[in-house]
Amino acid sequence: EERRSICLARLPTEPSPNDPNVCFLIFRFPNGSSLQRRFVSKDTMNVVFDFLESKGFNMECNFDLVSHYPKRVFDDPTRTLEEVGLFTGTKLIVFVQEKQMLNVTETQSVE
Repeated sequence: EERRSICLARLPTEPSPNDPNVCFLIFRFPNGSSLQRRFVSKDTMNVVFDFLESKGFNMECNFDLVSHYPKRVFDDPTRTLEEVGLFTGTKLIVFVQEKQMLNVTETQSVE
């Protein structure tokens, strides 16, 4: 609970949908639920991880953030959304999966 509060406090305000630098992400969770949020393309992946942690998902230990096509694992918290290929105007569905569910031979980290 304390970790969630810390991540929520660090989370920047969600940008306006009219912001010219906005990326729109839809998150699908293992239980079938989903959330959506806008981020600025210059935000680091750590901002995305903070958002997910504030919702109760321990991204360091239990979950990975992946896209299915192309198949990628987003695991470097220091890279910006733009650096990992989430450019301004991007709308992407990403999946929050339990770490043991990933087949490492079929996934590719974003470099």
